[in-house]
Amino acid sequence: MARPKKSAVVDHDNDELYSDIDPELENFEETGESEESFYADEPAEEKPKKVTAKRPKSTTTKGHYITNSVLLPEVIRAKELGRITNELARMLLLIAERYSCKSSFVGYSFREDMVSFAMVNLMANALKFKPEKSNNPFAFYTTAIRNSFLQYLADEKKHRDIRDELIMDEGFNPSNTYLENNRGEGGDGDY
Repeated sequence: MARPKKSAVVDHDNDELYSDIDPELENFEETGESEESFYADEPAEEKPKKVTAKRPKSTTTKGHYITNSVLLPEVIRAKELGRITNELARMLLLIAERYSCKSSFVGYSFREDMVSFAMVNLMANALKFKPEKSNNPFAFYTTAIRNSFLQYLADEKKHRDIRDELIMDEGFNPSNTYLENNRGEGGDGDY
């Protein structure tokens, strides 16, 4: 509810104040209440809530960069040939590139190296997909890419720890990550 407007007219001859506001408002100053507390009893105007309906699940594949309906025949064709086709390699590279842009992996400076490592693993294992067991090669290859990325990150961490130990042996300060992870592990504590 909106507050009533206060308007007052002063009669300069009598110096009296005439008010045309709510009679209840005239007494709120006498009771010691502030104007805010006086209006606290009134319900605030509520804004109507935005109603957002869920988008129905799409049944089309428009906008998808690779679908199982395109990938599965190419995998079957490659298995029949006994080698990876250029088209299958292009599709796998596209999946790996797109997956590397996921928020879990996008911040690494060696993201392109991770994609290359995943592609090497995919080229070795791409024909291991069995269409008789599943018709979802996209999930198979995405899982293989994820595992390759995690393996690369573990190797990178191992190399970083070795580098930091060598730096410490030379008397320099290692990275902050190394200090935080190895605090309290038998070191002398003053890095």
